[in-house]
Amino acid sequence: MIPVTGNNVDLSLLHPRFVKRLEAFFADPQIVGRVKVSSACRTYAKQAYFYKKYKAGTGNLAANPDRRFGPGGWWRGSWHMTQDDGFCYAVDLHMVSNKIAKWEVNNIATRYGVVPTIKAREWWHHQPRDAEGWFDAPAIKESKDDKVEIKPDFLGILAYIADCASQVAAEPLSRKRKSRGPIV
Repeated sequence: MIPVTGNNVDLSLLHPRFVKRLEAFFADPQIVGRVKVSSACRTYAKQAYFYKKYKAGTGNLAANPDRRFGPGGWWRGSWHMTQDDGFCYAVDLHMVSNKIAKWEVNNIATRYGVVPTIKAREWWHHQPRDAEGWFDAPAIKESKDDKVEIKPDFLGILAYIADCASQVAAEPLSRKRKSRGPIV
């Protein structure tokens, strides 16, 4: 289980491999009851909201949701933001006990492949990977299946959308006729 600071912390879109790493980290006896996740996944709209507040001078530093980075510009916005594969790759940690130091939390997290990537300014920001690939996780044994990259089938997605469009063109949706079927 991954402890969170409140109901507004969304873990639902974290990459499954990241979830396994976080669960192992939070099960570590040195971490149990001392650290929680205070921020995780964001939609594009939520990231745009934070960025707009930042630009207006009324919010914290926030990444431009339209920024592209990494090989081929595949990554976008913030690591907290849902990426093109449908997953998020960052959490912010929060200390709930003074029985452990921040540097100890970071060292333990790194052993689980949950790495503080902005050490100089944001000890709390942790990711399982960067634009080049996944970080090592020496404290846990990951199977070959865990390491398989999920690659979206963009051509298949486009074909599905085109098929939906042709179905709607052939039989337009209507509230009056109470349209039914998979396209609805």
